[in-house]
Amino acid sequence: MTTARELLIEMPTEKFAEIINASPRNFREELFRAAGVKAKSGMFAVKSASKSTIKAKKLHESVKKGFEIENDVGEELIRNYLFTRRDMLGAALTALGVEHDHGLTDEDLDTIVEELSSEKSKALKAELSESHSPFDVDLYMRFMNFPGI
Repeated sequence: MTTARELLIEMPTEKFAEIINASPRNFREELFRAAGVKAKSGMFAVKSASKSTIKAKKLHESVKKGFEIENDVGEELIRNYLFTRRDMLGAALTALGVEHDHGLTDEDLDTIVEELSSEKSKALKAELSESHSPFDVDLYMRFMNFPGI
């Protein structure tokens, strides 16, 4: 079982920045503050990226070097990002036979996911990857601990 922190560490920095930027500003800023991350810019700097993106990249470096993001914080970051991918979530839930409202459900997915075979998980991954970002599909399935992924 891969932890949220491990998922965050191993992803490309650009994707990490996307995930950070999907969270509410106050949540991001508190995380940056806790990690001691600041966006320094020179007086004559050409603006190439937003401050939040610069700070997200610095945060990713810090996490890789050992800054400890608690698992529940990591999970919240990933959930916030996946919430922006509701079409994919809806497609996954439909394929699993779970009632949902545009990708959101009150059903306990842990049991449903645990009962899937590795073959069904891999088939679902292939199906979702045809119409959604393979990165997003892989993140979702690993985050939810689909068997064989």
